[in-house]
Amino acid sequence: MDIVDQENKQKHIEEIQEIISAPPSWLLRWGITLFFAVLVLILAVSEIIQYPDVVQTTLKIRSLTLPHTIVAVKYGKLAKLLVDNNQEVKKGQILAVIKSDTGMINVVASQTGHLTYAGIIHKNQELVLNKVLFFIYEGGQDFFGEMLVPKASLNEVKEQQEVMIKLRSYPYQEYGIFHGKIKYITNSADNEDEYIAEVDFNPNNLTDTRKLLILRDGMMGDAGIITQNQTVLKRLMNNIFENINH
Repeated sequence: MDIVDQENKQKHIEEIQEIISAPPSWLLRWGITLFFAVLVLILAVSEIIQYPDVVQTTLKIRSLTLPHTIVAVKYGKLAKLLVDNNQEVKKGQILAVIKSDTGMINVVASQTGHLTYAGIIHKNQELVLNKVLFFIYEGGQDFFGEMLVPKASLNEVKEQQEVMIKLRSYPYQEYGIFHGKIKYITNSADNEDEYIAEVDFNPNNLTDTRKLLILRDGMMGDAGIITQNQTVLKRLMNNIFENINH
């Protein structure tokens, strides 16, 4: 009896091993089909996703319109502050009143335009002669970017290339990325070994998340110059061919 049981067990073991070693043909067909479907999907996605070459540098915001400077014409104390920062003002409007030894002196707007404070300004502040109090930007302001071009990347950077800008005054996680294009490249006036590029901005000053940015002369940002916009698949194929050639 024991011999018969052992023979049956051995027979079952052999049948199980046969099933494991020879899976059903339908399972093999579906497995191959699924593998190639996933492979095609990966290749299709990699052909869509962009993976550009980016040169990292810095950029400074410059204004084409120089502001009118409003200064303290007397020594004294700021008795009244009559305007807010980022306010629209009219020519002849009283902006502040200075209390001096000779009496009260009105500080008036020299132009109609957009007013900003020149630093920290508050009531009862002691003022020295010719201290800059306000800036007034007349009419609309046009801005451009002054961007440093790394010498090592000069052969890669060209006119009309796109520039992605993350202004330090506007965290890109909240406001998004500001975009521009290189207008031209030239030598730096301060250092012949440095190169700078002028960058034109989008005319509406909107980021890629549709946030409006209020630009100011002198703002700094981190810039990424897109020198070559390749897909993930193309980059992968280039790397494979380079390795084969080497």
